[in-house]
Amino acid sequence: MQSIVATPDQAMLDEMRADIEIYKKVRKENDECDKAIALNRRHIMPFMFYISRKQVEVETKDEKGAITKAEEHIINADNAKDVISFLTGDGLFYKIDPSNPNYVENENYKLSYPFDALKYNLAHYIDVNEFRFENIQKCASSGILHIRGKEQYFSMKYVSMHDDEVKKSLGCLQLLTLSGYIVPSLEKGVFEGLDSLNTLGLSCRSLRSIDLGAFNGLNNLKELHMSRTSLSSSLKPGLFAGLSNLIKLNLSHNKFTSLKPGLFEGLSSVIKLNLSDNQITEIEQGVFEGLSSVTKLNLSGCKLTSLEPGAFAGLSSVTDLDLSDNQITEIEKGVFEGLSSLKSLALYENQITEIKPGAFEELSSLTELNLSRNKINFSPLEALRERYQNIKIVS
Repeated sequence: MQSIVATPDQAMLDEMRADIEIYKKVRKENDECDKAIALNRRHIMPFMFYISRKQVEVETKDEKGAITKAEEHIINADNAKDVISFLTGDGLFYKIDPSNPNYVENENYKLSYPFDALKYNLAHYIDVNEFRFENIQKCASSGILHIRGKEQYFSMKYVSMHDDEVKKSLGCLQLLTLSGYIVPSLEKGVFEGLDSLNTLGLSCRSLRSIDLGAFNGLNNLKELHMSRTSLSSSLKPGLFAGLSNLIKLNLSHNKFTSLKPGLFEGLSSVIKLNLSDNQITEIEQGVFEGLSSVTKLNLSGCKLTSLEPGAFAGLSSVTDLDLSDNQITEIEKGVFEGLSSLKSLALYENQITEIKPGAFEELSSLTELNLSRNKINFSPLEALRERYQNIKIVS
């Protein structure tokens, strides 16, 4: 990081702004190449040549010596580099990164400050017309620092890579909410340096992807709210690695279709986990391994159709489990194995027709069971009440 002793002046900010424009230009070119490859992998080379074409002015003379000027497209000499860069996963960084072996200095891609992959990621979120320096140090003395939305945060994060005082100020930030703003993706390192952050709000409908490492540096985070996004595919195992102090995780009202084992690895301090109102149809064994401190788990309003034995393994501290408003048809023995601390179990508004003998045997601490609005016949319910007289059964 290049440190600036004094407050960044206008000339410095203009240099940063120019660098951001270059980063965004390369990003756009990278995205175009990515799309071209994704659209037709069988014709990668022709597409890459098309993307790297160059328009030039050509002069021709007729028989009488009259000069005619015309615009023609020729293949840019860099097209081979484009192909190699993408096939090796380096993107077009050879245009801006001097450490790249294929780098050739070009005034159109010349950065004022050294190339940095994190700056490249940050530039993706910044509108150069909104980029400015704001003195946020004054708020830091109170220990509580609030950022007004996306533009201010990402601009200050970019400046902090040049200015130690801004970096120090961001290190005092305790609450950051980007909810409601257009943030289509979260890339690696975007929250690094927020050492004091304890609450992060990411309820952005535009959010569609999160890279591994996006939460790097948030070692003291206590609450993460990431609901009502456009995330649809399964989150990547290891995504929350490093959030060892997280207590509350809200992933409700998304479009997750499944949960993969390893997703919650390292979250041994989480007490409340909300996964309600997703599109999860089944729970794989081992998904909840490591969540030994969770006391409240909400899986209501998903699309669960069945529960396999051992589905909740690892949740030894759960006292409240909400499985209401799903499409579960039967409860097998062994489903709730290991939930020795469970006191309240909500299974109302499902399609349950059968409860296998011994299904609730492992629930030694259970005091309330809600089975209302299901399809269970009267006799089985009475048998349950007779068998578990110490449990309040709501039907």
